[in-house]
Amino acid sequence: IALYALVALLTLGPNSAAAQDKQQLRIVVPRIDDAEIRIDGQLDEDVWANIEAYDGMLVIDPDTLVDPVYATRAKYFYTARGLYMGVDLEQPKETLVARLSSRDSFINRDEFGITLDTSGEGLYGYWFSTALGGAVKDGKVAPEREFSSEWDGPWRRATALTETGWSLEMFLPWSMMAMPDIEGQREMGFWVNRKLAIADERWSSPPLPFTGSRFMSALGELVMEDVQPGPQFALFPYASYTYDDIAADDEYRAGMELFWR
Repeated sequence: IALYALVALLTLGPNSAAAQDKQQLRIVVPRIDDAEIRIDGQLDEDVWANIEAYDGMLVIDPDTLVDPVYATRAKYFYTARGLYMGVDLEQPKETLVARLSSRDSFINRDEFGITLDTSGEGLYGYWFSTALGGAVKDGKVAPEREFSSEWDGPWRRATALTETGWSLEMFLPWSMMAMPDIEGQREMGFWVNRKLAIADERWSSPPLPFTGSRFMSALGELVMEDVQPGPQFALFPYASYTYDDIAADDEYRAGMELFWR
């Protein structure tokens, strides 16, 4: 038994115990309905100063599970409309990498993202990522680690340069996400990750390396009270005009599409 334990320790490495502790991440998110937030990437509103910050990231790519060289302090609160995130990312200015692109483009640049298991049971969820400068990626996720980028959501985000690196704000409205009807406490799985482009490293909390088999079943938990999705629908009116030059004929079309869940 002693020999087996020694082999396991050497195989897993000195940081495995710390990684397991940090995987047991459970955050009780405060509800602040009267908060006034301007999504500009700057954490200068009073509400951010009174909310606890969380880090707990480890390097997952490469999967060394060592402590990152810079701090990443994330803060969360929610309202009846959605989830707010404010993140302060430490990094020397001369190492920052900002590259703009079209939506859902995977290129090496400094970025931060969050994945939410809105089912609360590891069944389905959404992921959101914003890069320094404002480029955006988003999509859906299914067990255990099936990511797709075909879904685009109407969420808001912004980044800003700071004296110690950069910062960002996100607003994720409940109305864009599918979630079950639950009375009282809602537990939503989450995973945050950061890309440090200059070192080509990715950090995350909980630390879930891409080489591992578990993801959706090993997320941290955001705990909130009385979050209700409500009915979700959208109306898209359309109109068109066509002129047939040969037949000298005009054609007008108009209508409306209704999407309801």
